[in-house]
Amino acid sequence: MSPYSESERLEWFRWIATIVFALGVALFVRYYFLNVTLVNGISMQPTLYSNDRMLLNKLQYKWAQPRHFDIVIFQLSEEERYVKRVIGVPGDTIRYEADQLFINGVAQEEPYLERYRALLPHHFLQFTPDFTLEQVTGERRVPEGSVFVLGDNRPNSKDSRAFGFVPLETIEGRATFILLPTERFQPLKRLPLKKDK
Repeated sequence: MSPYSESERLEWFRWIATIVFALGVALFVRYYFLNVTLVNGISMQPTLYSNDRMLLNKLQYKWAQPRHFDIVIFQLSEEERYVKRVIGVPGDTIRYEADQLFINGVAQEEPYLERYRALLPHHFLQFTPDFTLEQVTGERRVPEGSVFVLGDNRPNSKDSRAFGFVPLETIEGRATFILLPTERFQPLKRLPLKKDK
C-alpha cells in the first residue's frame, strides 16, 4: 500500500506539471522573444560597460528594421559577437567632419557621447576621426539588407569602419534595458533622427 493517498499523488503531479510548463514557457520566451546578454569589452562605454547585463528584445526586428541609434547585438562569426549602435540604415549617406556626425547631409546630435568627450584631455581634439562612408566601405550609401554601426567609445571600437556593413540577418535583437548592476538599471532609450538641415 502506498504511503500517499490518491489526492496527494494528484497534487504532486500538478506541481510537477506546473514546473515543467513554466520552464517550457521560460525557454520559449528566451529563445524567441527576450534574452539577458552580458556585455564584454569597452567599445560601448560610457553607455554600456563590460559585465553589464542587458535585456535583449529578439522579437522587434522580425517585423521591422533597426532604426538609427538603436543598440543592437549581432554575430559575424562563431567567435565574433558584437554590441554596437546603428548609425546608418539602407540608403543613408554618412560622414564625420570635425567630430560632427552627418546622416544624409543633416548634422545629428549624439548625447550618448558627451560624458566621454568631457573626460578627454584637451590635447585630444577629435573623439571620432573624420571619415566618409565611401572612404571606409567603398560604398556611397548603406546598401539594402545591412546597417552601418559604430561603438560609442569611438577611439577603442572595432566596428563598421573596420569590418564593413552588418547584414540584417546577423542581428539578434535590440538592447532595451541595462538590468545589472542594479545601480545602472535603466532603459536604453531610442533617440530621434534629425531630418532637416
